[in-house]
Amino acid sequence: MYSILKEEGKRAFLSWRFILCTVAIGILWYANSRRFAYNQDVLTIFFNSVGRSTVTYVGIAVCNCTYGLSICEDLQGGIIKEIIARTSIKSYVLSKGIIYMLASMLTYILGNTLYLGYEITKHPLVLKNSLIIENLKELTVFHTLVPDHALLFILLQIVMSAVCCSCVGIITLALSPYLQDGFLILGTPVVIFFLLMFVTEFAGNGYWNFESIFWSITAETSATAFFMKVFGITVTIEMVSGITLYKGVQRYIYG
Repeated sequence: MYSILKEEGKRAFLSWRFILCTVAIGILWYANSRRFAYNQDVLTIFFNSVGRSTVTYVGIAVCNCTYGLSICEDLQGGIIKEIIARTSIKSYVLSKGIIYMLASMLTYILGNTLYLGYEITKHPLVLKNSLIIENLKELTVFHTLVPDHALLFILLQIVMSAVCCSCVGIITLALSPYLQDGFLILGTPVVIFFLLMFVTEFAGNGYWNFESIFWSITAETSATAFFMKVFGITVTIEMVSGITLYKGVQRYIYG
C-alpha cells in the first residue's frame, strides 16, 4: 500500500499539471475579484469574489485536472492491469482516493493562498470600520474569529471550499472506469456539482443544500454542527465513491 501511495503521490504532485492548475486557481480568483469595486480590505474582497461565485464551478473543474485523468490514463494505456498485478484492487482504489483528495484540496488551497498573498500586499487584511464585519458576525458560524482573527477565518473557508471541490471530483474519479473518456471526466465535475445542488435543495428543504454545506456564512447552525455536517457528507461521498470505483475496476479487470 505504501509503495503505490508513494508512486501515485509523485505522479500527482511532481507534475506540470499540479503547478499549472495551482497557478490557474490563483489567476482565476484574481480575475474574478477585478469585477468588484469593494476594495476596502482583504476580507471584503475575498468574500465578494470567492464566496459562492459562479467561478467556483470553474475552480472545481480546474482542481479536477490535477489528478482526475489518472485512471483514464491507466485504462487507456493498459497500465492498470500491471499495477493491480503488483498490488490489489483495494490498494489501487484506496491510493487513488487518498491522492485525489489531497491533490484536489492542495491545488485549491495553494491557488487561493497565492491570490490571498497578492491581495495582502495591496490592501490591509481588515479595517475596523469595514462594513462586512457586522454582516459576517451575524451570519457566519465562525463569528468569534471576526475581526481579530480574520486571516484564520478566511483560511478556514478556503479549506471548506477545497473539501467541496474534492468531494465533487472524487465522484467523477469513481466514474472513470465506466466513462473511460478523458474529455468527459474533465467536464463531469461541474455537472455533478449542479446535480448535487438541485437534488439536495429539494430533498433537504434548503438545509442540506450541497453548496451551503461547505459555506460558513449561515446563521442556521453552530460551528460544531457545521463541522459535523461537512465531515458526515465527506465520509459518505468517499465511501460511496470508493465502492463505485472498486466495482468499476473489478468489472474492467475480470469482465
